[in-house]
Amino acid sequence: MDTVNTLDRYRDLHGQPVFGAESEKIGAAEEVYYDSETGEPKWLGIGTGFLRTKRVVVPLGSARLTPEGITVPFTKDQVKDSPEL
Repeated sequence: MDTVNTLDRYRDLHGQPVFGAESEKIGAAEEVYYDSETGEPKWLGIGTGFLRTKRVVVPLGSARLTPEGITVPFTKDQVKDSPEL
């Protein structure tokens, strides 16, 4: 992320659009998963597919928060073809 990862920064992510490396919409933010020892946010759960019923996770360390939503450095196909949560 562009700045320090803090809990406050991620509280309002639910439902925010997630965009891929080619600026295509991948889905919507559903969950943030935290490291149990440090409390730092590590993974972003994304709802994809019809009615966001498929759940995948991507690392938060390389994501960026923007005014439009969240951008991750993966293509839509990479996320679509990743294992479900």
